[in-house]
Amino acid sequence: MSSWFSTLWNRVFSEKIQEFRHATIQRVEAYLTRKTNMSTLIELPQAFQYYQHAYNIRVIVVGCGGTGGYLVPNLARLLAHYNDRDVKLFLMDGDEVETKNLKRQNFIVSDLGKNKARVLAERYSAALGYPISYVESYLKDPQQLEELSDADCVQGSAIVIGCVDNHRTRQVISQWFRSHHGRFWIDAGNEEMSGQVVCGFHHEQVYEQGMDVFRLPCVADLFPEVEADDKAMFNDELSCAERAQENPQNIATNILAANTLLAFAQQVVMGKPLHTHGVFFSAEQATADPMLNLPSRLDPSQWPGSSSESISQQEKDAA
Repeated sequence: MSSWFSTLWNRVFSEKIQEFRHATIQRVEAYLTRKTNMSTLIELPQAFQYYQHAYNIRVIVVGCGGTGGYLVPNLARLLAHYNDRDVKLFLMDGDEVETKNLKRQNFIVSDLGKNKARVLAERYSAALGYPISYVESYLKDPQQLEELSDADCVQGSAIVIGCVDNHRTRQVISQWFRSHHGRFWIDAGNEEMSGQVVCGFHHEQVYEQGMDVFRLPCVADLFPEVEADDKAMFNDELSCAERAQENPQNIATNILAANTLLAFAQQVVMGKPLHTHGVFFSAEQATADPMLNLPSRLDPSQWPGSSSESISQQEKDAA
């Protein structure tokens, strides 16, 4: 009896040992797979990994409605803590708060009839003790951005954050962006339940292995319809009927876009490395897919909105 029990016990024990070893091997293999994937991420080109970022930084938010209205409070709170870098924040919008905005945008009844940029600037300047400048007009000329960003600023100190819903304004920002090397353009675009944020950096250097500072595609590089839309109009050029037919918006989508803009702005202002140059997001599916800095995605000849001829011309203009 004792011998039979001992034999049975040894067999069961041996089987359990084998199961344990097999489970352990599976866990180790899973860990190594995750480690390999993380190593792959770490090995991606990192923009600004060793970049000493600029001081006297100018951050210009163009558009203070659906997305901009939710970006400004936290962006101002973030920038207020970087006094050592002398970060200045400017808001620009020619639109006034309307009753229809109260349902989705970051405004209240007492704001009705007031300029959106002014409302946000005054509210959060007072709340945070951080001076915020504002411009009560639509962006229609790149010279407006030149005056705010200071064309003589050093590389990396001029940052435009686009929160607009029309290609005509993006075309103006694109002209400003491409006219000088070292400028950032972080743009948000969205439909009702999804959208994207793209962080562009204009630089003469195209990525090569080992580089730290190199060109990142802007929204106009990745979406050719931005520059190709020759029928695009500024908001104040639209008729009442056209404004009434604006694309439907969703508050969750606007907030998700604003938070993604904030994340990129923080990295850029702090001079932290970027593994990505954009994000596709969906409020409906609660997902976000990064535009990783894969070498193939950093090649301007592969960008849908660029061509070798236009790139050469841009480099000549920016020289």
